[in-house]
Amino acid sequence: MQYRNMGRWGVKLSVIGLGSYLTIGFKTDDKTARKTIQVAYDGGVNFFDTADAYNKGAAETYLGKALGQYPRESYFLLTKCWLNITGHVNGGGLSAKHIVEACNASLKRLKMEYIDLYMCHRPDWDTPLDEYELGRAVHGYRDLKFVFSAATGIIGEWWANLVNAQFGIPVAVGCTAVSAPKYFAYYKAGQMFALLGGLKGAAEYEKLVREAYPRLDALTTAEVFYAGKGSDVQSVVYTIITLFIILGNVAFFVERSQKRN
Repeated sequence: MQYRNMGRWGVKLSVIGLGSYLTIGFKTDDKTARKTIQVAYDGGVNFFDTADAYNKGAAETYLGKALGQYPRESYFLLTKCWLNITGHVNGGGLSAKHIVEACNASLKRLKMEYIDLYMCHRPDWDTPLDEYELGRAVHGYRDLKFVFSAATGIIGEWWANLVNAQFGIPVAVGCTAVSAPKYFAYYKAGQMFALLGGLKGAAEYEKLVREAYPRLDALTTAEVFYAGKGSDVQSVVYTIITLFIILGNVAFFVERSQKRN
């Protein structure tokens, strides 16, 4: 397993992480979940991701059980808050009250003394930015100079519709290839000035980095740049799929012609 620093901080994370959305504590049973985590851990994975929203905390409970057999310092855990899973009026969002209470609840489900990285799962339009510790210097959206959203789903649309459309703040989005098509309209309309769509977008970004910072490229090991290599594999796979489609169509028309004759 290879490891990289998380941003500019010293902690090192495995280049492959294990998430738990729709799997651990939900679609998979306890035995399968434990085996999955064991295989990942034995393979060198030290980065595990979950959230209180995943099956209303069940993912955290199952993940905590499975990770309990390993030394706490040997892995890095990320969980999140935002969704109201209690039904109480203050049981969701990103108020200081809810963040503290949600964090304590997650710690109890995980049966851990601390969380390595605690993340806001979604924006909360009802909570002013200065209530967030990281937002103390931000008094409104006009204080933002630039927004970059790296996420799946509709998060990029929220930023385009709220921040760019209303305040004219530049928005860039990085998303999975599946999500990219719905963002093209925003990009063409100018509501997003940059769009990194899936592996193709990542490969294009790597190329720009190499061209703009040749010294960085020379000092960096080749293994750091993966998207370009991944694009080669992806191209081969797409070519094979295209060939199968062509062969299937040819076989269909040949068979239909033979039946007519």
